Amino acid sequence: LILGQIKSVLPGTTDPGARKKMKNAVQNASRLNELVNQLLDLSRLEFGQMNLTFIRQNAVPLINKIGNSFETLAEDRNISLEVITPDKQIILDHDPDKLEKILTNLVSNAIKFTGEGGTVCVETCLAPLPELNDSDQTANKHLSTNPETEKPDGVLFQVSDNGIGIPEKHLPHIFDRFFQVDDSDTRLFEGSGIGLALTKQLVELHKGLIWVDSTENEGSTFFVWLPLNQSEQLILQTETPAVADPDSSSFITEQTPQHFESIDEKKAYTETVNGSEENRDLVLIVEDNADMQDYLQSYLGQWYSVITASNGESGYKKAVSIIPDLIVCDVMMPKMNGLEFMQHLRKDEKTSHIPVIMLTARADDEHKLSGIESGVDAYLTKPFNDKELKLRIDKLIAMRKSLRKQFADQLFIRPEEVQATSLDQKFLGRVIDAIESNIDNEMYSVEALAADVNMSQAQLNRKVNALINQPPGKLIRSMRLQRAADLLEKGAGNVAEICYQTGFSSQATFSRSFKKQFGTTPSKYSQKFQ
Repeated sequence: LILGQIKSVLPGTTDPGARKKMKNAVQNASRLNELVNQLLDLSRLEFGQMNLTFIRQNAVPLINKIGNSFETLAEDRNISLEVITPDKQIILDHDPDKLEKILTNLVSNAIKFTGEGGTVCVETCLAPLPELNDSDQTANKHLSTNPETEKPDGVLFQVSDNGIGIPEKHLPHIFDRFFQVDDSDTRLFEGSGIGLALTKQLVELHKGLIWVDSTENEGSTFFVWLPLNQSEQLILQTETPAVADPDSSSFITEQTPQHFESIDEKKAYTETVNGSEENRDLVLIVEDNADMQDYLQSYLGQWYSVITASNGESGYKKAVSIIPDLIVCDVMMPKMNGLEFMQHLRKDEKTSHIPVIMLTARADDEHKLSGIESGVDAYLTKPFNDKELKLRIDKLIAMRKSLRKQFADQLFIRPEEVQATSLDQKFLGRVIDAIESNIDNEMYSVEALAADVNMSQAQLNRKVNALINQPPGKLIRSMRLQRAADLLEKGAGNVAEICYQTGFSSQATFSRSFKKQFGTTPSKYSQKFQ
């Protein structure tokens, strides 16, 4: 909320002094966010609630990426930053997010404690399990080795600098939580004592070792050794949290549009159903935090019609009622969380086609994978970039429009050709079957079709439009005309007979519609096949 509000105002601020203050606020809010995340990671580690998601892949690109991310900072401080990777491919079992945190903390510290004109070097190489001497064991109580155990192959990361170094008396405590080498009121370098403690525990989760070699006023080298291979059972294993069953009797759906929470919501819904001058797409925001909901509504309201819901249960009811073009949803909400909300959406044929962007403060891979498995189209971690959110919304809506554009003028729709879920194809098949069964019934209307497929007219209109870019009324007329063309080709009757067989009440209306669709009158069309 802090970062989003400042960043939304910053582009329109022209006063240099005000811009500088806002940029400082962004920088400090980002730092605060980083510290909070580190504290939360430490707490999760302490209670054994952080699990790694190991993947087996080349780690060198990640190392180079981290080096590149610090280039600007190093240049600003006139520090030479060198990244050395003699092996262009190091296949390592690791959790990319956690390994990035390990190396980022070490490189960040090296740059922070290196003076202008200094040097920082990040070197990576294949190496056997190191033998640590007594001084290493004393300085780092968490380290232990068994000389009788076979030494596994591993990779050694070294982050060295020629900065201020660490006094020998402080080395045994360097990885202790909240420990700071200089905790005086006149200290030169800011710090929280969190980064190295977190780094140590993340290394241990990888079954690795970490130690430091440092001389005061000469510099420091931090070493991290990780085994190349983890247990095969750990690679790419994730657990999918259980979700509620939408078919359970305790879950009640709503078939008709319900009371809206505000005049603005009702206006947004009315504009979308009836059409507005701007013809805006409709976005549903499902977010329990009132401030975040207000911010998203204010920001996205510049381009879309926006309706909000404060939890997954009310969000699902509104999604069923209004059939929005896209949904932006939080993960952690009362009554029904985001993953349960997704399960209900994807199992309901009224809402199964709607693209969803999920927002979450839980950035670990396990929750991302759970979201993707539940059918989420895009996943953004809080704090998110509002411009990225806008871009993702635009892209998802544009992609859906392009997929259905090909069906806008088609007379004959095959459900299997529609690029959607099997539930959407099944629904479209029911719509087509209902129309075909009533093709000769001139009284068969959109209202009757909606009743046959158990939807309101508004729901049916938005659902069919979302799938094939045709309103239901046009689809009914198109199918009648296609059946008429088929009968004329087969010589199954004269024009008047076929007119009434396909549900048209007047020959004049039939001829006019047929000519508009096929470019010729029914009589001339039938003559081609005689």
